[in-house]
Amino acid sequence: MGVLPVHRARTVRDQSFTNTKQSPSCLWADQAHQYSQYSTLHGLRYIGDTKLHFVERAFWVVSFLLAVIAAIYFITNTFRKYTETPVIMTMSPTATLLSSIPFPAITICNMNNVRRSEAEKILKAPNDTTSILERQLLRSRCNHDLDEVEDNRTSDWNYIKEFMFKVSQPCEDMLVACLWHREFYNCSEIFHPILTDEGVCCTFNKLNRTIVFQNPLALSDLNDSFKFPSADWSPQNGYPANTPHDYLPWRPWGTGSHLGLTLVLDAEQNEYYCSSEASFGFKILLHNPVESPKMSSFGSAISPGKETRFVINPHIMTSTSQLTTIPIEKRNCFFNNERPLRFFRVYTENNCVRECEANFTLSFCNCVMYYMPKDRFTHICGKKDSKCALHAQRTMEILKSQKVLNTTIPHNATLTGCDCLPGCFELDYSKVQSTSMLTEKLNIRSEYLAGRNPLYFKKNMAVLHAFFMEAQFSGVQRDVLFGFTEFLLRLQ
Repeated sequence: MGVLPVHRARTVRDQSFTNTKQSPSCLWADQAHQYSQYSTLHGLRYIGDTKLHFVERAFWVVSFLLAVIAAIYFITNTFRKYTETPVIMTMSPTATLLSSIPFPAITICNMNNVRRSEAEKILKAPNDTTSILERQLLRSRCNHDLDEVEDNRTSDWNYIKEFMFKVSQPCEDMLVACLWHREFYNCSEIFHPILTDEGVCCTFNKLNRTIVFQNPLALSDLNDSFKFPSADWSPQNGYPANTPHDYLPWRPWGTGSHLGLTLVLDAEQNEYYCSSEASFGFKILLHNPVESPKMSSFGSAISPGKETRFVINPHIMTSTSQLTTIPIEKRNCFFNNERPLRFFRVYTENNCVRECEANFTLSFCNCVMYYMPKDRFTHICGKKDSKCALHAQRTMEILKSQKVLNTTIPHNATLTGCDCLPGCFELDYSKVQSTSMLTEKLNIRSEYLAGRNPLYFKKNMAVLHAFFMEAQFSGVQRDVLFGFTEFLLRLQ
């Protein structure tokens, strides 16, 4: 066999390449055909199979397109769910032990606004400047009409505070006996006076004001001394490590009434001069130890002559650390460092609402009610401002319930700073309440009587037992619906 010359061989290769060269459209068709033959996508290989009938191939084309459309639809839905509703609420995978949460703070108010003995002293006092002012405050405290021009001292916070303590029932008179986990305590050591919308009340297990408020020295709140030290507790961070058990807020010792709190209360019916309600007795509220109670709206009434049992149920909300990557407007909750408050150190929805009420009332009426958070320079609303303050509170609640925030209303008052979303970590309490009648015919513990006769005990006294029934509770946990990795896995 002879060998072709070099130039002859090169000419043959060039002619062969020229003959096999195809147009771009044919090239793409050939590549698409080859891809369909070797693709692992279901049904695609039948579309390019020239051995099948045209109708069969058309069927597979339609089926494949429908599958692609369905896949795009489900992927779009998954992506929208991933971006628009990224948070899911589930039962906490681990139970919360009773020893890891505080016993609720308990605030108690006598419905008697003014003691009769103090009112009679004021009314019988000679007509001097002090007596006239105290009579005006007395009528104001009992919600009588006040037509006289108020003296400047009737709007002075220190003067109002001194008068309220003068006419209110002291905690040492209201609380006759206090048992905490079966041990008797001096009630004045574990209960402290607190100012609420019901006047001067008494509170148990509430944290020291230095823990509750941002700058306690600048506030016009009560500066009561605490015998027991307070831990820097919050719903989000819990107790600091190695916190002693006797630090406030106290933790439950166990379940059952014998390991809870038992109180004996004296209503002093003979001392009633005017009541906040159309009855006599006490208002009681269980609340978070870092929150200020709102007694008039949420307090439960208990009557003298009855023994009441509160079975406490905590409501625990927690969140995972992954939730910090979700925008606030989509997770609808605040971590403690994301929503600083002016007065309170710890963010809770209730604390935020209290500040909102104070700010809105101040912008609406140029004053705040005495029980609202405030500094020493804030003007306290007097009797003539009370209608404006009540109207401001009602207006704020209506606007807030309708989610109309930062809306301008009369007097240039606005709901700025009222974006009070729930905390990502919250702790609230509810109760199951039951009562039974007291009687003077049975033996009554001498500690309960405290020198009073059984007839007085039945008429004026109330016995309260507050306790937990379960040793662990299931909370609610906020978590991401699925992360980006889980999102990619869903697409497979």
